[in-house]
Amino acid sequence: MENIKYKNHNFKKYLTENDLSQRTSELAEILNKLYKDKNPVIVGVLNGCVFFMMDLLKKCNFDYEISFISAKSYKGDKRGKLSVEEIDQSFKNRDIIIVEDIIDSGQTIKEIYHKFNDMNPLSIKVITLLHKNIAKDIDMIDCLTAFNIENNFVIGYGLDYNNLFRNLKDIYIDNE
Repeated sequence: MENIKYKNHNFKKYLTENDLSQRTSELAEILNKLYKDKNPVIVGVLNGCVFFMMDLLKKCNFDYEISFISAKSYKGDKRGKLSVEEIDQSFKNRDIIIVEDIIDSGQTIKEIYHKFNDMNPLSIKVITLLHKNIAKDIDMIDCLTAFNIENNFVIGYGLDYNNLFRNLKDIYIDNE
């Protein structure tokens, strides 16, 4: 499937399953070196991170714990009010790796980062599949990025449009 048409969108294939697998392996190698003798908590930002996070963790060979947090700022392709669930676990004196599907404007990851930082962890690292070039004011966040992209709407590999298309093995970008 090279193109997908949905409503007023025309999505074209942007990153293949092979591209994603290769880059995920490279990021896992970086994490394997950084966390070799540590036991970080890996926190996935639901729902979009699941495919990326699970593929990444399969390639990590250090001990870790898994947790999830829910954050939403989109309804379809329109930005709405940001909501981040309260964090009920103690992350004090722990290394934290936050796994995100996409950093768009930067607002969601800043909010999540500050919530965890308020718990006085040993360290916080963000790892994101996609990072849009419009993200602002996130220089203080230690971030590993798989792919930098332009400001286009994307679907597939966990990224959705109204909860559709998460199951696609490739990532598609809106051509409009």
